[in-house]
Amino acid sequence: MARRGSPKRRQIETIGRLRLAQWLDEDHTQAELAEVVGVDQASVSMWKDGRVRPRSHLRKAIERATGISENDWLTTEERRVAEGRNVHGSV
Repeated sequence: MARRGSPKRRQIETIGRLRLAQWLDEDHTQAELAEVVGVDQASVSMWKDGRVRPRSHLRKAIERATGISENDWLTTEERRVAEGRNVHGSV
């Protein structure tokens, strides 16, 4: 039997997503951040939910508005690569 609806997407786990959720819990709104960064509120919602990450050119503006580092939006694997290690921990 075929499944109905769209397949559930895997959530993108980043420190940035977690920090954004915390920032929004601290009496800030998605609309507020969207206006400062220059995107629509739906984009901020998708970042918070881990459906997508902010594009690289928006991350500096997000950092200025929230204090969330540009690097906080990297996945664990991307952090390893940036630190000069491959996924298996070898140098």
